[in-house]
Amino acid sequence: YSPTLASEVFSINKKGLTISGVTANDKVYDGNTSVVLNTGSITYSGLKTGDNIGYGVTGTFDNKNVGSGKTVSLTETATGPQAGNYTISFQGSTTASITAKTVTVTHSGTISKIYDGNTNASIDLSDYSITGFISGESATITQTLGTYDTKSVGTGKTVSIDLSEAYNPASGTLMSNYAPTQSLSL
Repeated sequence: YSPTLASEVFSINKKGLTISGVTANDKVYDGNTSVVLNTGSITYSGLKTGDNIGYGVTGTFDNKNVGSGKTVSLTETATGPQAGNYTISFQGSTTASITAKTVTVTHSGTISKIYDGNTNASIDLSDYSITGFISGESATITQTLGTYDTKSVGTGKTVSIDLSEAYNPASGTLMSNYAPTQSLSL
């Protein structure tokens, strides 16, 4: 008598693996969606001892504009011969902030007037310049009225100008992406 062995078909299912821990650096507005990622704290939850999974990640902000807690979308890959043994759940996204870029408002020339009993100062817009914009973006000053420190006659007087809403941005330039001088003492 010779026994016959029965054979059955079995399967090995993929193990779940979660890869997480990617963070993104905040940045100053630079006109693009690029981001610097930090991968030093990545965790592999569910990875069997001895298995080695290669991991690659890139990311981009959802848009280029200033904001806090902005979504950074991650493009993630897992590589290596053992990667096929896992059903991998990637992190997918993280958050970071883009802060306003500082621009500098400068004034050249002088401001003077004949005594008229008030502190109003007329501004010559051609005496101003704004520097520090990223390439392709710009704005001009539209503020035409400043304020002398007093209405009295004198020299070396201080003229204050509130520039908070006094900009005419070029097409495509969002002033909210910039932190211009809010007041200028002349």
